[in-house]
Amino acid sequence: MDLMKRRLRYSETKFFSFYHLHYYFSKEAEIGGVRKMILDFKRYEEAAVRHFIMEALETMQLLDMEDYVLIVRALSSQELVIGDMGRGSVDRLGQSLAAVFGWDYDPEVIYKKRHALPVKTMRILQRQAVLDGIYAFNPEPFENLTRVLIIDDIVTTGTTVRAIAAPILKAFPKAEIMVFALAWTPTARQQERILQTTSESFVLHEPESEYNTPGKWLDTDYEFSETHVTI
Repeated sequence: MDLMKRRLRYSETKFFSFYHLHYYFSKEAEIGGVRKMILDFKRYEEAAVRHFIMEALETMQLLDMEDYVLIVRALSSQELVIGDMGRGSVDRLGQSLAAVFGWDYDPEVIYKKRHALPVKTMRILQRQAVLDGIYAFNPEPFENLTRVLIIDDIVTTGTTVRAIAAPILKAFPKAEIMVFALAWTPTARQQERILQTTSESFVLHEPESEYNTPGKWLDTDYEFSETHVTI
């Protein structure tokens, strides 16, 4: 299994490194049973949790990051703070990464100021409106913060990741933000291209919202690097 790397845009000039293990396809495009395994992971099925933790540990060691890394996770729509709904599979993942690589899993420093509607079925502009300013960060435990890894099971538009990163970067503007997820959800058009390709790697052209112009889209390649596909 290859660790796939993308660039997730935060602003006009800033990107995050985004690593993921799989693509999360629609039911119609599903292949190889990955979708079911990820759903089992979300349901805290032990076999799936163990499988993805081992896969994450095997691939993340390729990054060779010896410096301090703070790991935090995205909160579910029903959580205001970590633990509201009990600890789950993503917590197991974070704890495992921290234990193996000597990093620090401290999800309690991230919390929400208010409850929000689930964003799963929303379009990107709706997600941005719902999550705008919702996350907060407690900087008190840190004198300095150089590298933060945000983990989640699935990343779709990246809106949640950006919402988490915003208060972290406000407190520590020079911090490097990285993202890790079990899977990334391509758009329908991207899924079609992935399934049709026969090459080992290719570049996906990803339309993004034009900044300061809500509703307008730029069909521009912001990735500038190859995405390795394993299907």
